[in-house]
Amino acid sequence: MPKIVTEADRAQKRQAILDTAAAEIARYGYDRANINTIAEHAGIGRGTIYLYFESKDDVFGALLDTIGKAIDDIIQKCIALDVPWSARLQRLAEEFVALAEHHRDYFRVQLSALHGVNRALSAPMSRWLGISIGRLAQALEDASAEGAIASMPAETLATLILGTLDTFVLLPGDLQQDADLSDRAHTLARVLWRGMAPDQDVSA
Repeated sequence: MPKIVTEADRAQKRQAILDTAAAEIARYGYDRANINTIAEHAGIGRGTIYLYFESKDDVFGALLDTIGKAIDDIIQKCIALDVPWSARLQRLAEEFVALAEHHRDYFRVQLSALHGVNRALSAPMSRWLGISIGRLAQALEDASAEGAIASMPAETLATLILGTLDTFVLLPGDLQQDADLSDRAHTLARVLWRGMAPDQDVSA
């Protein structure tokens, strides 16, 4: 009797393909990554991968959508917290660290897409970043109006925060394998807060 493939099975197999593709692209770059090699390393037949993705471009786009959505989910969760903004920044840095520890290759692929030569490939990531920056900027603008943070251009501040976090979660681990990212996340959050805190509140 043929094995019944459930939706859970398909989701698990699709995730295995994405994880393998992230590692392959992070190591060799998009142009050198081979979809047949990705299928082999994911433990599936070369033809089977096309049941999940139409092409290497499709796999790449799904990778960028995965990391983009994960980052946006973190943004939504952290800005919704009912705590001071100093604590929200701390939580944001911690969540980025946790995400990077599980999906470091996804972050590498993201940065490659944003700064690579083929700008057409960066479209999914640019779209997600636009959503996340807009979401964070609106929250920062509201916080500024309430006097919870210093008055400054909200979109610029949101871009700075996300760009700093994105770089931060990759460099320490790449340069120093035993880096204590949690401790560094706390330091980064404090530095960011000192730059955006109201004049009377830089103690956190």
